[in-house]
Amino acid sequence: MDNLRSNNDIIFDKIVLGGTFDRIHKGHLLLFHIAFTLSKEVTIGLTSEFYLNKYPKKIAPKIIFSYNKRKNQLIQLFDENQWRNYRVIPIRHPYGLAHIEDFDAIIGSEETLSSIIKINDYRFRSSLNKLKIIIIPKSLSDEGEIYSSSTLRTKK
Repeated sequence: MDNLRSNNDIIFDKIVLGGTFDRIHKGHLLLFHIAFTLSKEVTIGLTSEFYLNKYPKKIAPKIIFSYNKRKNQLIQLFDENQWRNYRVIPIRHPYGLAHIEDFDAIIGSEETLSSIIKINDYRFRSSLNKLKIIIIPKSLSDEGEIYSSSTLRTKK
């Protein structure tokens, strides 16, 4: 993906996204590319091991990479793509980083839209601004499957 951007592309000061980001795939790359293109600063909420243990819903949870390994993979990916101005923060509960006031927008996939709506509802109830929502399209593999870390975990 092209790692150069024009200042004309930037429409947000601070965008947020969240996830486990266990096995990085093309869907994640698209998500990050759009986030870094549209915003001056990107905050990534990365699910903590506490979260994964307290809210177990992932497929093959025993083989999810550790928090530190997932964080280091993200940092390496961002460095390789020359994506700067980011921070990675652990998520410990379902509303993630919703309590942080200064975000303009949230970006996610069709699969995460229901969670994004809940986050905006939480923010509204907490007297915080609702976030602009950006949803990226599904990314399909050559076999026509939706890219998913869960699928990648179970294929190995």
